[in-house]
This record gives sequence, C-alpha cells and structure tokens, in this order.
Amino acid sequence: MDEIMTKDSIVIKGGTLIDGTGRPPVDDCLIVIGNGRFTTVGRSGDISVPDGAEIIDVSGRTVLPGFIDGHGHLEDFHGELYLHLGITTCATIEIYQDGPWTLAQRDGTRLGRIRGPRIWTSGRAIGGARTETDAPNSRSSRGNITVTTPAEARAAVRRKKELGYDIIKLNEFLAPALIEAVVEQAHDLDMAVTAHSWDVIAAARAGVDAIEHIWSVGYSSILDVDRRRELAEQRLAGNIEAENRRRIL
Repeated sequence: MDEIMTKDSIVIKGGTLIDGTGRPPVDDCLIVIGNGRFTTVGRSGDISVPDGAEIIDVSGRTVLPGFIDGHGHLEDFHGELYLHLGITTCATIEIYQDGPWTLAQRDGTRLGRIRGPRIWTSGRAIGGARTETDAPNSRSSRGNITVTTPAEARAAVRRKKELGYDIIKLNEFLAPALIEAVVEQAHDLDMAVTAHSWDVIAAARAGVDAIEHIWSVGYSSILDVDRRRELAEQRLAGNIEAENRRRIL
C-alpha cells in the first residue's frame, strides 16, 4: 500500500471513478487530496488513508474530473454556478471591458477568497482596423485593441502579459502577417491564442491555438473569398441575422 503523510488531507471514498483517460472505470475508488492537490488515486484497500483526513463518502455516485468551459464570458454570479455544474476551469473571453474585474476574480479564487473555478482570462481582443461595416454598435463599444503593424501586434501581446492575462483573443479581419506576429510573441511568452476568424485555414497556418464559434468554419467553406468577407462584414454590422446567415452558408 502507498503510505501518504500529506497534511490537511481530504479523502473521497467509494463511488465509481471515470477519470477521462479512456481507462476502465474504477469501482469503490479512493482519492487523496493534500494541500489542494490530488495526491493519489486508486481503489479502496490499495491506498492508505492519511491520519486525521476528512473523509467524504460518495458511495453509489459517479466521480468525474472537473469540467472545462472553453468559451465563457464570466459574470459575477457564474463562480458558484460553475462549481454547482462541476465546471472547475473557465476560459473567459472579454467583450465590453479589458478585464480588471476578471483578473481580480481569478486572483481571488486562487487565494481561496472567492468560490469559483480556475480562471484563464484574455481581456479585450486584439484586431485590425475597423471598416465602415465592422459592427459600429458592437466592436467599437468593445474597445477592440487595434494593431496595424507586426511591431504594434507584438507590443500589444507583451502589454497583455505585463498586465497578467492568460490568453490572447483575436477578432476578425486581422491580416495573416499580424496574426503570425501575435502568435509568435504570445507563444514566446507561454500564452495561448484563440480567435474569431473568417478564414480558419489561414488562422491555423498562422499558429492560432483555437477557433471560436462554428460560424468561423462555415465562413471558411465559402470558396469565393470576396463573398466570404462581405458576409462576415454584414454579420458584424448587424445587417444579417443568424437564421439568414445559415441559409446563405
């Protein structure tokens, strides 16, 4: 048996563990948590229970790893709700502000002062110069960080890192050379890049780590590039509703 002397231990005992690796479920599981970290996972009887540990009996229940919300817009009531739903990590992509509140939420949960999931946050998105049809009532109010040169793109990423953000978010219509500059700088700083995109192939070639929204893939299936861009611009401008967009695609 494994001997565990971890201080302040919590033991989850009983239940059927599905660990998400593809391995067969573990009946009558025993999970040891020490100082907020999983220490040992196995079957009851194969692992020693630390002296003085708090034991939580989950017999008859299924035990799963925490879920991840890979695309969220965190609000003040989400923390408790996420935990209730089993979501223990949230990637939050800001819309209307640059994220000081979310940074405070993230740091508060890390310190144990706020109940909520682990938070990865982006702050405002980085994007290209807006056009006449580029969502006059939306993108402008979101305060999209506009970059027009590779140097500006890299500087914007470095500033994000200085401010403590975890993820870089890109909006539509950023030129491939600028996307590449953002990705290169972000990866050098150990930051992931996610994007809205009207050309997911170009975004992937530039090294973007994730694409947001299924419509990004839909746009990329339109071979006529001019028509694709027109449709994307009209959507952002609010001239095409979702239902009409589906019929066009």
